[in-house]
Amino acid sequence: MSLAENPAFGVVSPATYPRDKTLTQLFAGYVQSAPHVTAVEQEGRTLSYAELDAFSNKLAAKLQAIGVGPGDVVALLTLRSIEAIAAMIATLKVGAAFTPLDPAYPRERLAFMLSDAAPKALFAQADALNFLQLGFPPANTILLSYEPGDAQIAAHEGAPEDAAYLMYTSGSTGQPKGVIVPHRGVVRSTWRNKFVGITGPGDVVLHMVALSFDPSQLEIWGALANGGTLAILPDATPSLDRIIDAVNRTKATWTIFSTGIFHYMVEHNPAALASLRGMFVGGDVFSVQHADKAARAMPNTMVVNAYGPTENSIITTCFVLPPTGWCEGSVPIGDAVDHCTIYVMDEALREVADGETGELCTGGDGLAIGYHNQPELTAQKFVRHPQTGERLYRTGDIVRRRPDGLIEFVGRNDRQVKLNGKRVELDEVEALLRMDDEVADAAAILREDMPGIKRLAAYLKPVEQPAPPAFGAAIIERLKTHAPAHLIPSDVVVMERFPLTPAGKLDRKALPAPRLDFKPLETNDDTERTLAEIWREVLGIGAVGLDDNFFDLGGTSLLLIRVHAKIQEKLSPDVPLVVLFEAPKIRDLAERLRKPKGETGGAALAVKDKAKRQAEALARMRDAKKGRG
Repeated sequence: MSLAENPAFGVVSPATYPRDKTLTQLFAGYVQSAPHVTAVEQEGRTLSYAELDAFSNKLAAKLQAIGVGPGDVVALLTLRSIEAIAAMIATLKVGAAFTPLDPAYPRERLAFMLSDAAPKALFAQADALNFLQLGFPPANTILLSYEPGDAQIAAHEGAPEDAAYLMYTSGSTGQPKGVIVPHRGVVRSTWRNKFVGITGPGDVVLHMVALSFDPSQLEIWGALANGGTLAILPDATPSLDRIIDAVNRTKATWTIFSTGIFHYMVEHNPAALASLRGMFVGGDVFSVQHADKAARAMPNTMVVNAYGPTENSIITTCFVLPPTGWCEGSVPIGDAVDHCTIYVMDEALREVADGETGELCTGGDGLAIGYHNQPELTAQKFVRHPQTGERLYRTGDIVRRRPDGLIEFVGRNDRQVKLNGKRVELDEVEALLRMDDEVADAAAILREDMPGIKRLAAYLKPVEQPAPPAFGAAIIERLKTHAPAHLIPSDVVVMERFPLTPAGKLDRKALPAPRLDFKPLETNDDTERTLAEIWREVLGIGAVGLDDNFFDLGGTSLLLIRVHAKIQEKLSPDVPLVVLFEAPKIRDLAERLRKPKGETGGAALAVKDKAKRQAEALARMRDAKKGRG
């Protein structure tokens, strides 16, 4: 069901869109027509369209001073901030494309992205740059800080087919691959699409997706390409309470949630989101139970199940949950968004009959330019329709078209999975593990041994037989130095030999479930016992030890949000989420929770300087995920 077909939400789909406009031209239009409207807001600090335009001009002038121009790439090493938004706009104004780099990624992975993207300049927060020490030329590095006033620049008009950004995603070779997305693709996705009810001034879009994850561009340009306000939540991992507070404080009208976070928000307090006019939910399979509960708890909020690979500019299909709820089988991924075509095809790119499964192939104005520095992969994945000649992207997703015309997701035709809303190529995980000199072979699978709890499991065959003590733990610890958190296996099984099929190939279905043999909990402390119960429930494991690190047991930022909510419910309603990053072990966390009120957050909460706060938060996240917390 589209917005145009759903009278409950009162939104009509436009027949046309500014296909001949770039993102910078749309932004410039609002600078002229609504200069005093608030463009960006960050915890009480605001810039109007005119002020954001002037700030971006100052940054654009710095880019042009070091020779950045059309066709170049500019890297962004920064967390969400007003400065990051201005840097994006500045990059586009000089005709370049930006590539966001997540400061929480391991140094080695960031170094690869810098080498592959070959940016002409780097915008960075000073704290992140100093912490990571990437060695980018200082002469081409611009430290981000707000500067009032304006600057004269030689603005580059550009064209809709020009590259807007280079976004890195998981790749099967062991290295991430860069997807080049044009202005037109982003405009197609964000400008008043029939499923995008962001219509202009008066809309406030909450910005809380990581910049290195392409739905962030739907937040940013959904606001700025339509004359709305972008409300920035700078927390690297906001708690449920912080999200709810931000929705209320900013009077947000639209948000984007990963499916996992949304499911937990629905379990935790769905009524707190009822003030929203709409929200996008995506990244994983939408639970029927949560869909029904959400629709009933938020009858006036448009909940959109959104699907789309990075290669098709953020969104490809959408399904709007009916206000009456959903109890008709699995939640579909819906129908094509405006100016997008979809086909269900077999291996020979022939369309299959309705009801039959096939690969989802998509075309239209959202298609990416291709993969950066990978012409063979581009030719393999971006193909021509054999009858019409239309350029298509082969998504690798297996779907079927229902009798009502809606698309239903079935699975994958390769080894790509979604974990906590992020794309994970299992082949990449295996390739990374095999890079270790002590590993003879490796396998990786996504397991769901407990309903609703997905864990990435690694199976290792050591070079030395029998395996040395703590072999698996040592391999995973080394993997953390060059792989991001979402590619780190939660469980490790060391095996002398792998099970094989009669054809002599690895039989992944025969790989055993991991045995989680952790130390028994030896304590009489009620707080420690309660924490252990919470960890077991959230992580889906049998037992934990007082000194086991949450992240080493398979914990993620998303799961930590669940733990935080349960701690607030059962132990301490006032504990900040940051404390869980600072103390990722039960013994340490229990000690922090026993401190008098006001001392729990430690010195971190008293820090006023934004850059210092962000640097400390970044260091805590990286240390915690490495098991040093």
